[in-house]
Amino acid sequence: MNRRPSGAHRRARESRSQRRSAAGLIALVLGTAIVLSGPVGARAAMGVPVTYAGPTYDTTVKRPSENKPQSKLWYAAGAWWGLLVSQADDRVHIFELMPNHTWRDTGVQVDDRLNSTGDAHWDATESRLTVASRGDGSLLRVARFTLSPSRIWSKDSGFPVTVNTGGGSESAAIDRDSTGRFWVTYTRSSTVWVAASNDASGLTWSAGFKPNVPDVTIKSDDISSVISFRGRIGVMWSDQQSHAFRMALHVDGTPDSQWTVEDALAGTNLADDHINLKTVADDGQGRVYAAVKTSQDSAGPSAPLVGVLIRTPEPDGSGSWDFIVAGTVADDHTRPIIQIDKTNQELYFFATAPVSGGDIYYKKTSLANPSFGPGRGAKFLDATPVVNNVTGSKQPVTAETGMVVLAVAEGKKQYYHAEMELAGGTSPPPDDTAPPSTPTGLTATPSAGKVDLTWTASTDASGISGYVLRRDGVVLTTVSGTSYADLAVTAGQTYGYTVQARDNAGNYSGQSTTVNATVPTGEPPPAGGAVSFRDATEGANNAESTVTVARPASQEGDVLVATIDYRGQSAITAPTGWTLIRLDANGTAMRKATYWRLATSSEPASYAWTFGAKPAAVGSILAYAGVSGTAPVESSGGVVASSTSVSAPSVAASQGSVVIGLFGVARSAAISQPGGTTERTEIVSPSTTTYPMTGETADRTQATTGSTGTLVAQSSVSGPNIGHVVVLRGAS
Repeated sequence: MNRRPSGAHRRARESRSQRRSAAGLIALVLGTAIVLSGPVGARAAMGVPVTYAGPTYDTTVKRPSENKPQSKLWYAAGAWWGLLVSQADDRVHIFELMPNHTWRDTGVQVDDRLNSTGDAHWDATESRLTVASRGDGSLLRVARFTLSPSRIWSKDSGFPVTVNTGGGSESAAIDRDSTGRFWVTYTRSSTVWVAASNDASGLTWSAGFKPNVPDVTIKSDDISSVISFRGRIGVMWSDQQSHAFRMALHVDGTPDSQWTVEDALAGTNLADDHINLKTVADDGQGRVYAAVKTSQDSAGPSAPLVGVLIRTPEPDGSGSWDFIVAGTVADDHTRPIIQIDKTNQELYFFATAPVSGGDIYYKKTSLANPSFGPGRGAKFLDATPVVNNVTGSKQPVTAETGMVVLAVAEGKKQYYHAEMELAGGTSPPPDDTAPPSTPTGLTATPSAGKVDLTWTASTDASGISGYVLRRDGVVLTTVSGTSYADLAVTAGQTYGYTVQARDNAGNYSGQSTTVNATVPTGEPPPAGGAVSFRDATEGANNAESTVTVARPASQEGDVLVATIDYRGQSAITAPTGWTLIRLDANGTAMRKATYWRLATSSEPASYAWTFGAKPAAVGSILAYAGVSGTAPVESSGGVVASSTSVSAPSVAASQGSVVIGLFGVARSAAISQPGGTTERTEIVSPSTTTYPMTGETADRTQATTGSTGTLVAQSSVSGPNIGHVVVLRGAS
């Protein structure tokens, strides 16, 4: 917040301590937004902005919507999304702006550092979000996430990656060139720096380097930003020492050492540390726009203080720059950003006024003949007492997306955002803010090794998209139907279940009444015959969206057990007919999912598991005869670790049951099975896989009723690992 003592001389340039304080986006309290300019759920008239008060954030978080070159918002899959810090951990998560104007935490963490600030780059063709995230005293990180067709975000395998920036930076921005390479820019040690990914994967990066142009030495609080346009990467920076804004240009595909430079604006006191870049990908003129601020605050009330620099390409590939004044010293704007309305071919300018903090004002002009009128403009985001640090999206907005900007009231530690419909599209229907009916009739039927859950479907005008099941207050799973079998239970334990509906508009019902179930502890029915191993198969991918495992030899009534080990933390979808036994995660390094299936007389030749990203994955399927077809899983458990020992916990097992150990390591390794077991499979990712996985399975017969004892496999390489144990019960 640009606060100053009463009566102090007002400067356009904030104090260094204010500029250097960085913050991540802050968690939003999930509740009904307070509408400052209209009733909840009201739709504003076309072209009229509406402000919504959002949740508060913790005192440890500082100015979460900073900083000026960065964009915290993007539009995807029919909704606005943002980088905000969850109150669950005070760290940046992905949030969704809901139809009722509140923000929903997806639970997907972007950066685990307190007060990191991120710049969001959305690629609609790949359904991927890439975030460059910085901290005051640590290296820059790049994280990437994929949005599935079912609107689930998952972190891509191998991310985040660290860029060697030499330390903390003043700011950071990211964009992608026409060859697919990512570029970041930042300022550090009074110098402009860039770094680039080595290829389109974004998994490996160059160290930071200076663009090969004259005079990249700047003041310690100057900033830089980056933009991709017309087969070029442009890096703009403020240079308060030389009183100029400059842009270095690099042609896509040429050596990283080849750059040219242009002066966008130069003259005494014409540069300050405020830059926000935008362009339109299919703009016939190939123009680039930059919201900037000067240091003219002592030059008189009519001197230009803020404006927009516009670059128009010349035939020889160079650019000519024009400066369009958006506000004078008397208007007292600060921290400007711009948004481009592609539908109506208009340029929107946003800024805080007054400089000490107030409201977010805006002006607009046509792209064909840009010229802003006099004065501060109109209020776009109107809040009490003051707001600052407005942020938007890199993408142009359209009549479909509407306009959304976000800011914070730092004094109150609270978010605010404003929404406005844009002309030119079909008028959308009124917002659906009505929640679906609460599910009723929840029943929980316990039996040996599982709890079967059923409930009555909810109703809603827009339709039901799914149900959220909670066990003892913690989310267990999300399903589309009205039944679920919870197999991750322990004999003798009592569990409390609730179910909640979500409609197609994103509204959630209340939770159902809690229903308790106690898993029986008695001995299972005596086995009618010995459980025997029949066959096993295995499969691996090379960082793809699926992993396929062939069907093992089996007969109708056999029980198949599958285990999938994969890098990262993306969502996993099993083939039809497979029931999840348990799913465990080892941080961001890997996940392990284990399933069972009752074989039929017409099994497919193979089974394919699908991921929300493209992780390296390995899988095994084991077939067993003589297993109970109604309650095959007697017990199960898992252990997460990082060492050469891969363990599965001790669980209960009856005499004659089969104890299966399933082990995964996020490395290319050799795994030795636990003592007293027979190895069934061992599978390693292909040698060309950048971030490989190894999986191993082994089993033995339980000699007496009791505990299995801990199963410990040994890996030749230390690394993140997960061990599962599954006990299969004999048929009665």
